[in-house]
Amino acid sequence: MKVVRSALICTTLFATSWLILGLVAFALLFSLRIPLVEEMYSSGNTIYNYTVFSPCKRFNNHISKDYFLKEDSEHHFQEVYFNSRNSTTEENGLVHGYLLTHSNTSTRPAIVVVHGFRVSVKFWGPLIASNMLFLNGYDVLSISVRNHGKSFRTKSVTTTYGHAEHLDALGAFDFLNKMNSSRPIAISGASMGGATSLVAFAKEEGFKAAFLDSPVCDPVDLMTYHYGSIAEFLKPFIINGVYSVSKILPSLGTLPPFKDSPSEAASTIGNQRPIYFDHAISDTLVPLEHSKKCAKLASASGANVTEYYVDLKASEPDSSCPDHCLTSIDDSKDFEKRIVQFFKEHMPLE
Repeated sequence: MKVVRSALICTTLFATSWLILGLVAFALLFSLRIPLVEEMYSSGNTIYNYTVFSPCKRFNNHISKDYFLKEDSEHHFQEVYFNSRNSTTEENGLVHGYLLTHSNTSTRPAIVVVHGFRVSVKFWGPLIASNMLFLNGYDVLSISVRNHGKSFRTKSVTTTYGHAEHLDALGAFDFLNKMNSSRPIAISGASMGGATSLVAFAKEEGFKAAFLDSPVCDPVDLMTYHYGSIAEFLKPFIINGVYSVSKILPSLGTLPPFKDSPSEAASTIGNQRPIYFDHAISDTLVPLEHSKKCAKLASASGANVTEYYVDLKASEPDSSCPDHCLTSIDDSKDFEKRIVQFFKEHMPLE
């Protein structure tokens, strides 16, 4: 009897540990129910004034005043809401965005800007990118994808790294196209937003070009990389725990591999369509291999691929710094030159 009781206790403890570990691991890479970074550090940010929050000491509270818009300058700014493309019953809410145009009747080329994981249009990354592009002559629509910022929530409140979010970027394309069907439109995204932009670009041939900053290429690879960093010998245990939790609690949402993954999308671009991969060599949050993998797949499909991998040469070593999506502030002028030249080459201003 004691043996049975001990076995039961051990089994219960093992199962409980398995599920707790699975829940924690799931939350790290997929859940959006925990407070967003934007809510904690970016609530006061606007297109006119924002500060950089980063775990990297050399960048924290960095201010890029060159890319602040002046409130009395020649621009038209409005907050907009629009439908995600092919909205389902669950997705009957609206996508929120910041629309920057050079006039109320602007016909200039426009660029959709997509943020990363657990942030929104108010985060410094999309603000810098949007303002850079606008100050160089483009109209810009920066969006918050589902479950972020002021955009609609789904039941699962998780990220799918482009599988579902790309429909919000396609909704942004439709919104701009409805405003003026003759204007060319491109897309730019960072991290998860890079994954979202890649899938949207592959799905919508109307996008003239895509610029991706440190994109996630394969969510499965990202998952195994981060869970392995906790403890390599625990990686299979953690991954199986995550999938077990998702089966027991399906309301948490789906897990990779996703149907519309960035890597799958990259392999279908073709037609010499221009796509740019920009990534820090020392990125430890989304390793450089992600850009390299998707760039290789896109090139094999026949896309016109440009790759630029940046060496972030910190003056002092900083073990707390993941070097992720920092190329726009490490050398802002150089980043601006790359992104603007790319779009001007493939979507010139008249």
